Amino acid sequence: HRFGDLDSVGAATGLCCALKKLGKDASVVVNLENNLAKALIKYVSDHDISNYYIAPENAMNKLDDNTLVIVVDTHNPDLVESKEILERSKNTVVIDHHRLMVKSIEDSVLFYHEPIASSASEMVAEIIEYFGEKAKIAVQRGITAMKWDPFGKNYLNISNAELDKALRCVDEVRKAAGDK
Repeated sequence: HRFGDLDSVGAATGLCCALKKLGKDASVVVNLENNLAKALIKYVSDHDISNYYIAPENAMNKLDDNTLVIVVDTHNPDLVESKEILERSKNTVVIDHHRLMVKSIEDSVLFYHEPIASSASEMVAEIIEYFGEKAKIAVQRGITAMKWDPFGKNYLNISNAELDKALRCVDEVRKAAGDK
């Protein structure tokens, strides 16, 4: 969403990383000057070889009829990072935890709304838990290494429930990948 914060940019970064691991061309569309997650963007940019972040005006040049636009941490079309991208998108997914507003993104191919979730990052972490099946496919294709963070925002202070969720995620990927 506009003025991206740690939750919106963090959730988008997690999805971007997961999609890149699956061989997809993925980017996080964020205004690189006007956001509240500059430290996260700098950290990822400094520590990863992939270029995750792209300004909205540059993203418009990559958009075509087959592009999947995933909106995280808002369902209100007035609050997205780029209304132009949303309007041109033929395939939109919405992942949000905020209470439903009167105005919401229409015609999405998937509207994943979980108001009891504490954050969009939590919702994305739960989605990524299901990547175990994709890990099996990756192993079959000869991929021998994976990197991801099962703890998300909880790396400093993690509850038992969040730790159990992270351990299930690691276990599923481990089962799928085996000892290779």
